[in-house]
Amino acid sequence: MTGLSGDAIARAVEFAYGKLDLIDEQMRASGSRPIVGHVELPDLSSLVGDLLAAGVARASNGLYVQNGPDHYPSLLPLRQGFPELEVATALETDRPTSGSGKAGLYLASRYVLAHRDGTYARGKDSRGDTVAVWEIRFGELSDGDFQVAGTRTGNGRAKLRKEALDRMELVYYDPALLPYARATGVYAHAR
Repeated sequence: MTGLSGDAIARAVEFAYGKLDLIDEQMRASGSRPIVGHVELPDLSSLVGDLLAAGVARASNGLYVQNGPDHYPSLLPLRQGFPELEVATALETDRPTSGSGKAGLYLASRYVLAHRDGTYARGKDSRGDTVAVWEIRFGELSDGDFQVAGTRTGNGRAKLRKEALDRMELVYYDPALLPYARATGVYAHAR
């Protein structure tokens, strides 16, 4: 449907890691904490989503280009017949959010904060300072698949409903980073 393979998604994750590592190396070299220590978690999720979208565009071999920051959709097709794609991102077990909450095709990603050496331990008190993507899901969503909050102030965010997230196809999964106490459902059978 999108022309994207599982390998392209994995390359997009590696691209995002590379950019985050570059930022963190520069910050550490100047005596500062990594970027995780300087931004609010919702802003970090937006950054991770933007970097994943850039990575997908790069790994798509000319099928997609990244749209501007905070523009819907995240990815625009460059070939006739391919759909637009939106990237929505969240930390740990939170449900991904989108600025639009519009019907369409989505890549929903979730990440954890691991330690610099790659180890991960569940729980807010055990968070590290390094972004590590643990899952990406793909699927077609309708307007009703979102729960919209904050619309009165004009800066509303649309959170994916649990049922919609569960319905999406799991296209990337790192079981070592699972933020749940145990692997159940699709996670128990994924590799």
